[in-house]
Amino acid sequence: MPAFLAAPLILPFAQAAGLAAGTVATVGGLELLSKKVQSYMESNPENTQKIMTMIMPAQGIASMLDNKKRGMGDNNPPSPMEKEKPPQQEPPKDPDIVSDLLTASIIKNKIQTWEKYMSQDEAEKAVKENNITLKDLEIPALKKQITFRKNGNDFDILFDRKVVGELHDITQLKQEDGSQKGNERSYNLSLINEDGYNGEAFDTLDGQAFAKDEAKDTVARDLLKDTQEPRYPSLKDIFQNIEYNKKGIPKKVAEESEIIRKQVEKNKKSMGGLIDKALPSRSRDI
Repeated sequence: MPAFLAAPLILPFAQAAGLAAGTVATVGGLELLSKKVQSYMESNPENTQKIMTMIMPAQGIASMLDNKKRGMGDNNPPSPMEKEKPPQQEPPKDPDIVSDLLTASIIKNKIQTWEKYMSQDEAEKAVKENNITLKDLEIPALKKQITFRKNGNDFDILFDRKVVGELHDITQLKQEDGSQKGNERSYNLSLINEDGYNGEAFDTLDGQAFAKDEAKDTVARDLLKDTQEPRYPSLKDIFQNIEYNKKGIPKKVAEESEIIRKQVEKNKKSMGGLIDKALPSRSRDI
């Protein structure tokens, strides 16, 4: 039996063995699953062989045929072939199972929770001391990675220094319709879609501090949710699969914005510094 299992076979093996695989998206989850599989293989060698036969049919059948040739499974004594030892091979290097799994699943951006800040032992100690579960550590760890970048009167919402949404200032609209609360500023909350642009606003928040706290809660929760309807991917799946540039802006958005900027510069020269249509940044003056 092999000392370890190749990375692409970890999930199929766990499912066949009845281990709780679930959706493994974080590094901590991958590490826990690989340890469970390793422990199962060491404790159940016979079942491991059967499972390997199922998930690796070609190798499994070859092994069974080889055993049959050598007289195993019948009353015939082993043939002299069994005395021949295969060439000795050097032991394989320690596999980076987590890295291999992440590469195999084509995840562009990793979502790390508590494992970003503590080891497995430290996490288990915290769980025991506070009478909580590992999942209880996930939201606080995610919120710690959410920051805000001022963009005019608005705020870009960043996770791991990458844009995932926006707080769009609508204070002026509130002032115009008389619904402003005191001197508080108000914001519409939106999250990025598959193209990297901000989707439709789905919540209005009054007060800058409150708006930021609510935005953190919403983003953290959504980064843990799996997609339920393929037509409406979750923020988790969008973030993991979207491509960002070095500034943390969705690459497609940055490239298209650059095209617009160049066109605006061209218009500016031909129209004397003023353009007819508002820019995406909501400013008409160049």
